Amino acid sequence: MSAQNSRAKILINAFEKQIEVAHKALEKNFYKTAEGKIASLERSLASIKKKDPSFNTSRLEKKLDDLKERCGDNKTETLTSRKESRDKFDKKIEGQKIMGEFMSAQIITQELADKVIAADKSFSSYSTDVSQIIKSTEVVDRNLARFKVNFSEGSNDETMENQYNDFKSRKLFWQTSATILPEESSVISASQKYNDFAKTIGSLDDIRAKSAAFNTRRIANKRMPSAAIKDVKIENLFKKAFDNESADTNWQRTSLKINLTNRDWVISKNNLTGAILGRKRYAAIAFKDIKTGKCKLISDFTIYQQYNGSGYNEHAQGTSMVSTEILCENINK
Repeated sequence: MSAQNSRAKILINAFEKQIEVAHKALEKNFYKTAEGKIASLERSLASIKKKDPSFNTSRLEKKLDDLKERCGDNKTETLTSRKESRDKFDKKIEGQKIMGEFMSAQIITQELADKVIAADKSFSSYSTDVSQIIKSTEVVDRNLARFKVNFSEGSNDETMENQYNDFKSRKLFWQTSATILPEESSVISASQKYNDFAKTIGSLDDIRAKSAAFNTRRIANKRMPSAAIKDVKIENLFKKAFDNESADTNWQRTSLKINLTNRDWVISKNNLTGAILGRKRYAAIAFKDIKTGKCKLISDFTIYQQYNGSGYNEHAQGTSMVSTEILCENINK
């Protein structure tokens, strides 16, 4: 018996249409929509059998079984496809994050460099990172010139080590950039310049030795500024102000010699009224840094005494400026 001659003709036609809708949904990977049709198709099949028990439903049952099987296969394929898409998306996001760290890091580590080389670079903003790297090649020569000066002139060990670590980080930055951008001649050139410069400076110990030699030559002729006048009372004011400042700043240092560098006080007045505010005096102070054992010189230590209306305060406030190293044996020369 054909479907058109069956008493369940309307139900059979509806079943066929729903099967067709389900398959179209599968073609679009809407497996949940297709799966949702299965229960209603099973009910529809039961209604057909009830409406016309004599109708052979084997063909319809076969279509429903095929749909069920296809839904299962499609679901697996879709979930796999979605996982692959998600994995690709996650790799892009991770690659973008790694490149962001690389572009902004103060110190480039080997671990970070390895991540950058291995990272997925198909994210949309990668071209912007590349442009920034290429733009940075413009300052390579200037940075290397600065390193040349820093590594040849005297500096303390901590500062020198910081500068050396900065250089190694920049060198690794350009090595990594050259690895991921082998077609960019300016980047390759920048990396080569850092490699060549590294050969000229040697190790951190080599740099420290050269720096120490330079520093020794530089300070060999340094002397205390001559005293403009001798006044033990004022020199004691400076010593007390110097010691107070040492205590306030927790700097362990001992004054060795004080030379007054001006002959008289400099009076400070209000610019508008002319009223006296206080007075200043200047001196050169040589001292020993207890922590390092080195002798140092402050060429322009300043003390200030505030005016109280009838005279100047007994105590003076002291202020240090920049100190430089001086050979201890040169202090009294």
